[in-house]
Amino acid sequence: MVVRFLPTAAFEQQVERSDTAGTAAPAGSGAPTDPQQAAELRALGVASGPIDLGAASAEADAASTVGYYDDQTKALYVEGTSLTPYVRVTVAHELTHALQDQRLDLSSLDRRPDDQQQAISALVEGDATVVEDDYRATLSAADEGAYEREAADAGSPAPSSGAAGYPDFLGDQGDFPYSLGPAFVDALHDHGGDDAVDQAFRDPPTTEAQIADPSRYLDHVTAAAVAAPALPAGARPLVDLGAFGQVSLADVLGTRV
Repeated sequence: MVVRFLPTAAFEQQVERSDTAGTAAPAGSGAPTDPQQAAELRALGVASGPIDLGAASAEADAASTVGYYDDQTKALYVEGTSLTPYVRVTVAHELTHALQDQRLDLSSLDRRPDDQQQAISALVEGDATVVEDDYRATLSAADEGAYEREAADAGSPAPSSGAAGYPDFLGDQGDFPYSLGPAFVDALHDHGGDDAVDQAFRDPPTTEAQIADPSRYLDHVTAAAVAAPALPAGARPLVDLGAFGQVSLADVLGTRV
């Protein structure tokens, strides 16, 4: 693995290139960018009016990202050369992704079905966040204070509704792997230690419900098959058929109820 320390302008350009390529770039990257997906969000009632999702995602990434591992280039990119407490904690998280990739091949997970990717992301980011939190717990009181100040300046780990009109729904989707993923990984570890976590990378979770309730994954409870409703005459689907997860459904209903 190569580690590249880049000046701010070069780092932000690298983040943008990774976003465009759809690689394993920083939190929030890879957001939908085409008008068809924007139309889907409007149809769900979670967005309205013109939406430039690509610009919003890029804006949020540039503001909040100080380092990330790219599983395509096999490189860790870090902004600047100052290893402050916040940067060190971020690097601990991203080095975990590098280790995941070396031992368990992250790119193979990218080839899983699209409707499984949110659950896989929770596994990948949850594992890295557990390591990040363990490393952060070793910081001195002074370094912890510096970390908290830097974190407040950097903003949230995923795009928020304040970023160029970014819909709350997508902000919640971006938060999901980091908010529920660590508890899922902790449950795996409690069940069978590091071997159970490694096994989950080989046989990853398939639904958001398995992340929200890890016992579903451990008990091999999978999603029920649901027949697609018939389309009215002259209508066409906005997207390919696929699963709509438990947490995503709750987010959509939460915007209306």
